[in-house]
Order: sequence, then structure tokens, then C-alpha cells
Amino acid sequence: MQELQIINEILSAKPNNQTLSSFNKYLNNFYDITKKIAVENERDLVLNLKAIESEMAIIAAYAELFSKHVIAVGGGFSAGKSAFVNSFLKSKNIQLPISIDPTTAIPSYVMSSDKDQIIGISKNNGVANLGQIAPDILSRLTHNTANRLNFEFNLKDILPFLVVSSEFNEPKYQNICFIDTPGYNPNNDGNRAQDFNTAKEFLANSSSLLWLIGCDASGGNITQKDIEFLNSIGLENKKLYIVINKADLKATSDLEEVLENLKETLEMEGIEYEGISLYSSVKQKEYKYDKISLFYFIYNQGQNKNSKAQVKIMENLISIYQSYERAVVTKQAYNEAIFSVAQSITVEIAYIDDDDYEKQAFKISQYANNLKNEFQNSNYDDILQNLKRAFIELKSSIEGIFGSVYPWDMKANEITTKNIDLPELRKITNIDDDLPKKAKGSTKAIQDANTAVQKTGFFNFEVK
Repeated sequence: MQELQIINEILSAKPNNQTLSSFNKYLNNFYDITKKIAVENERDLVLNLKAIESEMAIIAAYAELFSKHVIAVGGGFSAGKSAFVNSFLKSKNIQLPISIDPTTAIPSYVMSSDKDQIIGISKNNGVANLGQIAPDILSRLTHNTANRLNFEFNLKDILPFLVVSSEFNEPKYQNICFIDTPGYNPNNDGNRAQDFNTAKEFLANSSSLLWLIGCDASGGNITQKDIEFLNSIGLENKKLYIVINKADLKATSDLEEVLENLKETLEMEGIEYEGISLYSSVKQKEYKYDKISLFYFIYNQGQNKNSKAQVKIMENLISIYQSYERAVVTKQAYNEAIFSVAQSITVEIAYIDDDDYEKQAFKISQYANNLKNEFQNSNYDDILQNLKRAFIELKSSIEGIFGSVYPWDMKANEITTKNIDLPELRKITNIDDDLPKKAKGSTKAIQDANTAVQKTGFFNFEVK
């Protein structure tokens, strides 16, 4: 029974540990270095590192997928999302199912490739070549096929998403990957409710979004439910492009009115968009557009050297690295300030020649010199160098998985003590101005100098 073969293949699939081994090695090294650095928001930074670790485990499972620029395709159940994605596939041997059973409505990543493959990614990031077991697996997930696969449970429970690779009809889209998500419309069916949550998760995490509206539904205008859903996933950092699909079902003379009605609705709702296209998936034709063409929008998304996934991970990692770097440099700046105070004490002591205070002056001078020596021998430079080295190695391992170097100039973005400007530092370094100059035999000079050191509060000052 083919269903059992498919289930067994998914459950026995193993993660691609070879591509992860280098990353995990350097991530653990980075963890070890950062454990020696005390930061105020340590919990958040560790959680962010854990998020990167989890994301890289998924990416490494099928790295080729995440080297692409992902565009999510969303909309209601009748918007024609799968048919839209199919219109970009050159081969008819691989086509997404258009009418699918809710229990098999699995998000599919569809990317350009010179070979046809259907890969399932399991819950533990294992890679299952489902196309080898059932080359026609996609078509057999539909409602209306005679030999439809029937799993008698929700396949999404063990198979979060599929990766479909096939040649696109336009080579210029080779850096693009579409995510075909389930229709978001919820109803009383438990599977449809899960489809809503799945669609929301995938669309919320996408930076580029094609929102499809069926020209045969609501006159081709966006519905209030569509608007509510789009607002719920947050559009602030997304490039939203609207596609009025099935434009071939409308008379050409009516298309201009459809376009104007949609523009008016979007303006009233305050929804910003990159463009609108009147498109037919059946005819693979764009009839009209507003602002920019659908084809230009898709092409333009693939022009960046680094994929959106890589950019997101690297921006997060750089932010984490700089938080630790700033923490070390801040303490280094305090160290230099305290050293300056200790130096001032030594200078002031030199002006004390009253025999009554000789013993006290000697003790203070000795303490100041010990303090200077202690901070002069601190290992902040070593910690910074180790942190930088660990970051560079981790960055390189991520670039190895994506197959692309992420451009970031560490030297140009380096944080130094000159970047640290805290009131506490100004107080410490300006104490010397308050000390009496050439206060011969002055007990106040000794008391003020001693108090200055006491106020710094750094007798037990350490990296962690």
C-alpha cells in the first residue's frame, strides 16, 4: 500500500547532519565565548541564538531552497493560488494539485530547478524523497482523482511542508521560490481551522507577499475578510503585491473598472502595495497592471545577491554579536576610566609631604598602584579578539550553507571605547578636576582621592 510507504519514508527520514556539523561546531564555540561576558539582556540574546540554531536546522535540511528569494502566495480557497504557481512551471509532469483534500493541504515551496523532484521535509527536518515512491503524488492529493491517496489522518502532523523543484518557463526567475499556502478561510472543519493557522504562520514570516483575489469572486475586489487577515499578519515590513486572478473570465472592457474599484478600496483601507495585476493563470497572461507589472515585481525580488532568509539570519546574528561586543567594550571603557582615577590619586599623593600623613599617604599610593596594575593586566582585548574570531567562523559556516557571502565590514562597524558615552564614565574621569591641586599636607586631598576610588564601586570588577 503506497500510503504506508510514504508514511514510513517520512517517519524514517534523517536530517542532513553533514551540512550542519560545521555550523553547530562554531555556534557552540560562540556560545562558550559569550558565556564569559555579562550583558543585561542575556536571556533575550540566548533565545535569539536558539532561534537562529532552530532556523538553520530547517535550512540545512534543504539548503538549495533557502538560497532562493521566497515569495509567499496567499488568498482565499477560491483565489486560484496553486493554478497561479503552476503557470510558472515549464513542465506539465509536475503540477500542484488545484482541488485538494483539507487533510493534505500542505504548504509547498516551489522553486526553479533543472530536475523534477518532490521532497518532503519531516517534523525532525528529515529529507524524504517522496517523488521516488510516487511520482504522481501531487496529483493524487486531489479530491477528484480516481486513485486519490487516503491517509485517514492529517498528513501535516508529520509533514510540515513539501519542496517541489522543476524548471520555470522563464530562466530569469531561477532565483525565485514560491510558497503555495492553504486558503486562509476558516470554517467548522478542524482541518480548515489548521489551514488558517498554517497560512497565517507562513505568510506572517514572509517579507514578499502575492495576495490573490479571484476575478469571479466579489467582482474582483478585495473582501473585508481578506483585509482583516492581511492586517492580522502585519504588513509593515512586507512587500505586498495584489493579483486579480482569473482575469480571462471578465470582458476586457470591464477590467479597467475592476482595477479602479480595487485601488479605491485599498486606498480607503490604508493598505500600501507595490502594484496590482490583472492576470490569467490559464492563459499565463497579464491584461493590465497598476504601478509595476507582476512579472517585474517577481523578477526584481530575485535580484538581491543574498536570499531573504540569509539576510534575516545575518542581521539577527550581527545584532547579537554587537550586543556582546558593546558589553565588553563598555567594561573596557570603565576600566580605562578607573585606571585614570588611580593615576590621579598617585599624582595627588605626590604633593603630600606632611609627616603626620606619611603612613596614610603610602597606603593610599600602594593601593592606587595595585589598582592600576590590576586593571592594566585585564584581559578585555583577549576576550574581544576571541569573540570576533568566533563570530567570523560562525558567519562563514552560515555562508557555506547558503552558498553566498554576506557583505558586512566588521572593521567599519567596530565598537570602540570612543563609541561609549555614559554619564557614569564622565563622572569618574572628571573626578580629577575636583581634586585640589598641589594640596601640600592636605588631609582633604587624601580623603577626596580615597573617596573617588570608593565611589567607582569596581573593587570586584570583572568580565563575568
